[in-house]
Amino acid sequence: MTPPRKVEAQEFALFTKQILDGQTDTMRVIWCPYVTRAERADFEREQIEAGLTDYAIKSWRVYGTPPLSPGRDEYFPVLYSTLPRRLRRHSALTSIRSR
Repeated sequence: MTPPRKVEAQEFALFTKQILDGQTDTMRVIWCPYVTRAERADFEREQIEAGLTDYAIKSWRVYGTPPLSPGRDEYFPVLYSTLPRRLRRHSALTSIRSR
């Protein structure tokens, strides 16, 4: 099995701009990479080193501050989103529950 390819923020922005131009019915597009339990610590460290100073995979919550995600076998953290940062209820660090 080939490992998934890494998507950079600029690449995501270019791709989503192209597919969303002229679209009025699409609310947002997100990028959620697959991260295993074994990869979590390295993934979080890489995000911090890339400039997301307090990055951590968190659980999604409707109200309040999202808590750190408990240990699981797999994660799909929201890394990039087309929703403007000022309109996001939670940061791009929240995780979509996989199952």
